[in-house]
Amino acid sequence: TPSLIASYIQDSLNIEFISKNDLPGLGVEVHPFHKDEDQLMKVVQLVNQMKKKGFDYNDIVILTCRGAGNSIFSNQEKIGNFKLKKFTGEYDLFGNQIYSDGSLVFDSSYRFKGNESPAVILVDVDMNKADEERYKKCLFCGMTRATVKLDILTK
Repeated sequence: TPSLIASYIQDSLNIEFISKNDLPGLGVEVHPFHKDEDQLMKVVQLVNQMKKKGFDYNDIVILTCRGAGNSIFSNQEKIGNFKLKKFTGEYDLFGNQIYSDGSLVFDSSYRFKGNESPAVILVDVDMNKADEERYKKCLFCGMTRATVKLDILTK
């Protein structure tokens, strides 16, 4: 986790940890939304901005804190011009998760644990729940997947 993202996590979640990454990264941006549907267009805008900055689709993931089946993104095949790549519920012979065809990964914060991506867009965030231990762990897990840039969409 780069230092700018680590500092944000420490301040917002009140979690102490030592970041071993001396690079600052591109930081964290928080984007408020009122209705779940507002997130769809905001994510399209963020992806387009990231593409202009040189990020590839493979560098960007959308992670939900609500569970992959409970998000507004769960029922979307496509947002904007981007087809979503989702876990199919199946595994290959080596136990690896099988994803649908698509250019942009959408997954849950917990299922993506152990992976990382240069750019993470964390959706369905309710910072009013950030004091709840289980929710705090979900946020921490999602936030620490970002290796360069973190965007958070929150109510």
